[in-house]
Amino acid sequence: MSNETIFSPRAQIACVTGGEPAFEALTASFQRAGFAIAKPNAGINADISLIDLRNQTVSPRKAKTIAGALRRKSPESPLVFLIDPDLDAAVRTALRRFGEVIAAQDQLDHVVVRCREIIRLRNIAEETGERLKSLATLNRLVEFPVITTTSAQTRILIAGAPGPAAMAAVNAVSAIAGDATCVLNAGQAMRALEHDNFDCAIFLPTAQNDPMLAFVRTLRRHPKHAHLAIIQIADHPADLATYARKGARDFVLAEQIAVELAAKAQLASRRARLLRSMRKFLNSCKGEGIRDASSGAFTSLFLTEHANRICARADQTGRALSLTIASLSDADGQASTARTLNHAARLIN
Repeated sequence: MSNETIFSPRAQIACVTGGEPAFEALTASFQRAGFAIAKPNAGINADISLIDLRNQTVSPRKAKTIAGALRRKSPESPLVFLIDPDLDAAVRTALRRFGEVIAAQDQLDHVVVRCREIIRLRNIAEETGERLKSLATLNRLVEFPVITTTSAQTRILIAGAPGPAAMAAVNAVSAIAGDATCVLNAGQAMRALEHDNFDCAIFLPTAQNDPMLAFVRTLRRHPKHAHLAIIQIADHPADLATYARKGARDFVLAEQIAVELAAKAQLASRRARLLRSMRKFLNSCKGEGIRDASSGAFTSLFLTEHANRICARADQTGRALSLTIASLSDADGQASTARTLNHAARLIN
């Protein structure tokens, strides 16, 4: 008898590169993160289509041709372009019309982190859509909060030492932000976040042991700020991987602030607002016939309808589907136990 461990990748990446060395480097980086990566002709259903344009002559026409070919193979896959840090600004702008643009050299940790974040946002959006369909089928849609975003002006926090990068960041976001607050260190950033609500936080380049690095990671673990859009500015492409390991999920090079920061901050802020609205909808425990009144868990009526829809979605996309079953029991009937069951149900579904 032999034991066999079945490897199920976290996501499938379809990758187009200019040569085998680049493909091997990307494969090693993504496999360390638990992702499977293959060329488009491998017949996989890709979660992300990755196009490596580094060390190549790039034109908008060429990018559009490659993007179109990948769209036909995986219509629902987001497109991610890897580019040289010094790529022409006009070409960058053209590429952003088709998908995400990430500057990279040899270090690729930030590319993996960014792709993981794109997949996470897509999963939340897909679950929101499927749950809306299930609720509509059961005629329970009006009993849940509306998914909408506020029309209030964008509020942005800029944190870091004064200098050329800080001035460039302020000038860049002034065109899209109704309010931009500037702080000098982690302590001031913490106080600003405690007293005000921001859509996006922009962190300027820091020294290796600066407390600001630890502060970014702390924000990711804080229940109030875990979904705050955070953009990390880096002086050099080699610093991007370091910032990624410290908790950053979106990046802009200092030399590209004037060209990229405003558009990226505006898009990140809109996504953050929509994400908060979707999570509020997903965490809602209202609705007769949808969730059990005492525990907050889904009823068998809704679970059957939604499970059928999720299974059909897995068949359609070719993604792996897993089922986790947890048994929660109210042993002593006390109110405290009922609250515990309700909290557990919220965390699970």
